[in-house]
Amino acid sequence: MKQKQCIQSDQKLAVISLSSNIFSAVLKFIVGILSGSMGFIAGSLNSLVNTVTSIIIILNLKIHDKKSNSEYHYGYGKIEFIVSGFIMLSILIFAAFWFFDAISYLFIKKTTTPPHIGALFMAILSIAGNEILSKYMQSGGLQMNKQKMISHNIGIRIDSVLSIVIALGVLGSQAGLLFLDPLAAIIVVIVIFKITIESLIVSVKGLMDYSANDIYAKKIKSLAFGTEGVLSIHDLKTRYIGEKLWIDIDICVEAKQTIKDANMIANMVKKNLFEEIKNLERVMVNCLPQPESNI
Repeated sequence: MKQKQCIQSDQKLAVISLSSNIFSAVLKFIVGILSGSMGFIAGSLNSLVNTVTSIIIILNLKIHDKKSNSEYHYGYGKIEFIVSGFIMLSILIFAAFWFFDAISYLFIKKTTTPPHIGALFMAILSIAGNEILSKYMQSGGLQMNKQKMISHNIGIRIDSVLSIVIALGVLGSQAGLLFLDPLAAIIVVIVIFKITIESLIVSVKGLMDYSANDIYAKKIKSLAFGTEGVLSIHDLKTRYIGEKLWIDIDICVEAKQTIKDANMIANMVKKNLFEEIKNLERVMVNCLPQPESNI
């Protein structure tokens, strides 16, 4: 019951976050068009990036209790990599077009009129809105997906910093430095490039069953070695299925151990791993006889 309440609370927070990010993206785009601010149009893309994070949080919550079945033997965890990768790639393509457009205005077309001063007030409003959203999300606190909560708050902070960059671009253009608005747009797009490319890499790694050994191997081996009866680790494989971690581990036990005793040791290893690794979903422990050369 407590877990169900946590999921419902998280869904409410995620929907509020999604709604605010979509509203912010649309509003920034409209303000950018009406005010003539290239920086604001670029800023709307960053709000779309934050929207993707909100969508992934909602997806994770929706499939949290969705079990594998006869059609999808390994569950639905990888759907987040597909959705995130597709949307991020779309944003990246649009950002690339806007980047080259801003470059052309900076060096070739030359901006002749500054953005409307109203864009400056909108930037200040955006910073305030981000601060309110961040405080609200922290006070609610995603219970089932704390890592995404951290990522989301980082995204909000980045959006606030970029809004300051956009505001400075508008203010400088109003002061006669017309190149600052397209320059602000270029800075914003470069940040978007970094975020989207990193997200795409994560999506590709997730779809290709990229190993999580660099993060978890030391802890997993320590927990396995700490289990009575385990003499050595023969092999360890890890991968992510969505946010969940799967482990395949081969442990070595005494060759004279009975099958029953070996199974007890394997079950104890499983128990220890599930107790200490929070996002662990499935563990496969194989028992092998310890080679004589390693005794």
